[in-house]
Amino acid sequence: MKSFFAVISEIGTTSDHIVSWFQAVEQLKETKENLEKVENIKKQLEEQNVVLLQEKNDLYGKLEAEQDSLADAEERIEQLVSGHVCVVCAWRN
Repeated sequence: MKSFFAVISEIGTTSDHIVSWFQAVEQLKETKENLEKVENIKKQLEEQNVVLLQEKNDLYGKLEAEQDSLADAEERIEQLVSGHVCVVCAWRN
């Protein structure tokens, strides 16, 4: 028959295991909650990234259109200036 102290020792060990198990369960709950928070933040960031990428592409399209318009205007200015210079040269002769 086991001694009283051996039984108490086993009970103590078992209660330590139960406490450890409950602590592990609590840690698991906290970890799951943190994971859900992180996943929600990740989803929000991905959605924001899609919106920002679309806005960037729209702005890039506008920039290209403005650059094309500017290039056309510069070309017309050059034609007008060179035409004006030819008229002035012809007038002087």
